[in-house]
Amino acid sequence: MELTVSRVYGQALYDAAVEMEKVDEIQQETEQIHIIFQREKEFYEILTDPSLSVARKKELIKNVFEGRVSKETESFLYILVDKGRLHNYGDILKEFDKLKNEAEGFGEGVIYSARLLNEEQLQKLEAETGKLLGKKIRLKNLIDESLIGGVKIITEGKIIDASIRNRLDRLYTEIKDI
Repeated sequence: MELTVSRVYGQALYDAAVEMEKVDEIQQETEQIHIIFQREKEFYEILTDPSLSVARKKELIKNVFEGRVSKETESFLYILVDKGRLHNYGDILKEFDKLKNEAEGFGEGVIYSARLLNEEQLQKLEAETGKLLGKKIRLKNLIDESLIGGVKIITEGKIIDASIRNRLDRLYTEIKDI
């Protein structure tokens, strides 16, 4: 049920953004709001608290976001509050991003590394992964300290594991069997 809700709202947001020719603007604004929700957990909890009135939630949204985001993004937040779906916000954005990437011919994936990659490294790995898969790829960089070094990429249902941890595990298995 929650997945369907996220798809419906993500599709509606994407379709509206395309119609208004504001896909990039709305994506940037909604991602910034998501960052605020993650950083200000108490604020997000208040906005998703079923005991708080819809009118009060809208007032809070207006006080925080009016003039800082487009009317369209603000209206989208109001719709989510009206329908009691603000708790689906992160999944709705994932669906929006997926639709945007598909429309632009991109696949998406996650690249795990022991430390954050710089933009140049990320672009190089996106290009190499894209060549390997025969399509343009956008990778989101996440930290996995257990990797020690190297990277692990998960995209398009495939895993590319070039991590030192993987090499050590394979070496251990080979030595163990001797």
